[in-house]
Amino acid sequence: MVVNTLGSYKAQKIKAINTDKLSDLIDWMIFASGTSSRQIKSLTDNLITELKRQSIVIIGAEGKDHAKWSLIDLGDVVVHIMQDETREYYQLEKLWDIAKEQETVSS
Repeated sequence: MVVNTLGSYKAQKIKAINTDKLSDLIDWMIFASGTSSRQIKSLTDNLITELKRQSIVIIGAEGKDHAKWSLIDLGDVVVHIMQDETREYYQLEKLWDIAKEQETVSS
């Protein structure tokens, strides 16, 4: 639902990483890009509205007022919506991909 909602509001570079074997805390990490601070704020607001409409509990939401990076914590799912520069700088997806590769090798 999160991926579909972000896509319907024109988020870019959406990527969902299954982390259930890598973390006891979360099952999915979802990343998406927006082209501007305004779009990130809009994506965040629209996703939160849709989550509430579907009665999905939102544990926390951070950063939407700064709009270079917002995070929505749904418990088992964590959503990151970032500007491309911020996403490239932190490279969080690479960290999870590396962990996934190491988990596969050690299994």
